[in-house]
This record gives sequence, structure tokens and C-alpha cells, in this order.
Amino acid sequence: MIVFVLSIFYYSILKEFFIDFKCKEEREFAQNTRKKKNSCKKWILYEGMFNIPMKVSIPYLSEIPAIPLGGFDVIIVTADAFVDHPSFGAALIGRYLEHLGLTVGIISQPDIKRKEDFATLGRPSMFFGVTAGNLDSMVALYTSQRKIRSDDSYSEAGRTGRRPYLPTISYTNKLKEAFPGVGVVLGGLEASLRRVSHYDYYQNKLRKSILLDSKADMLVYGAGENPLKEIVDRISKGESIRDIRDVRGTAVPVKGS
Repeated sequence: MIVFVLSIFYYSILKEFFIDFKCKEEREFAQNTRKKKNSCKKWILYEGMFNIPMKVSIPYLSEIPAIPLGGFDVIIVTADAFVDHPSFGAALIGRYLEHLGLTVGIISQPDIKRKEDFATLGRPSMFFGVTAGNLDSMVALYTSQRKIRSDDSYSEAGRTGRRPYLPTISYTNKLKEAFPGVGVVLGGLEASLRRVSHYDYYQNKLRKSILLDSKADMLVYGAGENPLKEIVDRISKGESIRDIRDVRGTAVPVKGS
């Protein structure tokens, strides 16, 4: 009984404390928002796996003082809502690259129908990193019965419709369209699991490696910190991303494949 009362007490405090500022310049968030003057702030309401409200910091473009002189070194594009927490791959890798001395930008859930979403932060000096997020996109989009899910646990407020079909492929195609010749490196769970020929349960067919389907330049599988450090070091010394073909923990396309 005491535990139950304390739970209600703490929930009432958290509900009051974890609020969401509604930004007119961004799409409307879900319920329980409060308006505030100059409301374009960096706090959003994020409902995770257990629908528990969390206070999450997201730097909107309008809050970035200025894009770094010369642009970003690396720009990561993710199909998840951006949460600056080590349980989210895009944030973890972004912070790690910052630790290596690079400038890093993150584009979260861009609209594949809007080319300008992918050009928001400009062209990176090294490469774009693309990830489908914490889950394979098919698992995030569909149930085991191939039914469309009613919510998306890794999107703002659990909303659906912000994650495209196989975003690793969709995002790479849009980046190549917006920035011809740019280097693209794939990573994350979807890329790791689909790096070889595989059976796709949701499509009921055998698919090629996602590296070939997406036409990216490189795929980093598993924990990517060590391969990324070597890749960044070699690009800094003048090598092209397309000439780096012998880093352990990576896959690269081979001519004729």
C-alpha cells in the first residue's frame, strides 16, 4: 500500500515536471503540451517503450548559433527521434566522433519527400552516416503478423508515419541525389543484420546485401567505435572513403557485385 501511494506521488511530480514546450516552427507534438512565449525550445515529450514521459534535449536548427565554418565533418541521418542518451546509437556515435575532435550534425527523421530536409546542414567534409535506428525498420513498422503497428516507440510521442520503409536505403538514395559524389557510411542494427544476402520475412523473398541495394560506399557492422576511428584517421590523412577497403568490421562494395 505504501509503495502504491509513493508511486502515485512520484508520478504526479514527474507529470508536472516533464512537460513539452510546443514550437510553432516544428510539427505539433502530442498531448499535454503547454504554450510559452518564444516557445521554440529544445525540450520535447518523448514516450518510450513503456510510454513514460521523458525530458529530452534536441537542438533544433534554429537553436544552432551557426553551422561550423567549413561545414560539419560528419552528418548522421537517423530514422529514430534524436535522444541524447547512450542507449541510442546515433547519439552515442555522434558523441564519440566529437570526442575524436570532429564537428558532428544529426538529422532526425527527415521527410523523404522533401529534398531540403537532407540538405539542412549542408555537405559534410568527410561523409554522411546513415542508420535506421535502434530497431530494424521492418520490426519498427510491422507486427509479426505483417500488420502496421499503431505506434512507433522510437518516434516523438509514439507517432507513426515518420519512419520510411527501409530507411537505410531511402535515406542513402536521397543523400546521393542531394549531394552527388558524397560518401555515405551505413551503420546500426538494420545495416548490421542485412549486410549479407538475407531472407526478408516481411517481403517473403531473398534480398541482396543492403549495402548493394542502397549503393552506399561502406557499411560498419557491430560496435562501430574502432572501425570509425580508423576510417576518420585515414580520411584525415587524405584517403578517400572509396579507397578504404581493409578496415576490420566493415563491408565495402566490390566491382561487379
